[in-house]
Amino acid sequence: EIFVAEVGDTAEEDQIYRLMYDGSVADIQGFGVMGGESEQVEAHLGQHYKPNLKLGKAISIAVTALGQDVEPARTVEASALEVAVLTRARSQPRKFRRLSDADVATALGS
Repeated sequence: EIFVAEVGDTAEEDQIYRLMYDGSVADIQGFGVMGGESEQVEAHLGQHYKPNLKLGKAISIAVTALGQDVEPARTVEASALEVAVLTRARSQPRKFRRLSDADVATALGS
């Protein structure tokens, strides 16, 4: 499965879709998880995600959620992550920006 995102002129116009291998399409609201033990990760996000989070808090919640894929939960180090954000501020057609390792480490307080 893959996710496809369209960044609109406003947050209300943003769209995220999950495309399944069988060809079905699902509209995603707020956040999405794919791969691995996605049910545990998605459950954690469902409990902690709120719209309009500050970037650092959103990264922290997402990384903590990633660690919920095993019991007991694990800590995912910043060096093991590749993080990008969607942004309307970019003038290029592609509206995503990769975060540096330093930005991710700062968001995680490490």
